[in-house]
Amino acid sequence: MLTAGSAGSAGHFWSRGVLLVMVGWSGCWLPWNFLTVRQVSIEEAAEWLVTVLKEEPEDIRDNVDGKQMGRPLAVDSAVRWMTSFESSRSKYGPATPFVVASEDRFLSHCCVRFGETQLYPDEVVSALGVVYTIPQERQKGWAKACVRAATDFALKQPGIKRVVLLVADRNLEARKFYESLGFTPSSHTLLNNDIPMTFWTAQLGIGNEPES
Repeated sequence: MLTAGSAGSAGHFWSRGVLLVMVGWSGCWLPWNFLTVRQVSIEEAAEWLVTVLKEEPEDIRDNVDGKQMGRPLAVDSAVRWMTSFESSRSKYGPATPFVVASEDRFLSHCCVRFGETQLYPDEVVSALGVVYTIPQERQKGWAKACVRAATDFALKQPGIKRVVLLVADRNLEARKFYESLGFTPSSHTLLNNDIPMTFWTAQLGIGNEPES
């Protein structure tokens, strides 16, 4: 499972808003350029939480450290995500932007927060995290579609010049994934739960066209 750590989890980021990207599928290939932008309702967020709990297998593998994580950890992660979503929505109101590429069901999502960071004190940046695809839909390009749409959207917002994310140094799969999307590692590193992590950044818009 590809993961991107939230810059906020390390105490380096203060959120001003949340952008949620979800990819849905109605039984046929979803063209990359058909990703649409709209606000996500709390009912849809609740539906996604149910989907995570329903679709996630009893044991999932964490690619960061290779350990088996039982269902309680997966459930806890989903609950924390939902709590964060609700508190952000309550704090920032219905004007907070959310993105969804829909139809029947949610397959993948990522989250982008806007705010200030100690790494770039003179900028308002966006931090990407919580990149997740349900197990049976992985390796189909949904996460790439989400990250492309989220990054492109974020960099089009007034005053936003940079998207940042945290990647574990030993998560080679994630590093290759974000590199393919135009992210580059910075010189800023930290330890998150004793795991060395590096901030990666993107400063240019990323197109939504599929790779050949």
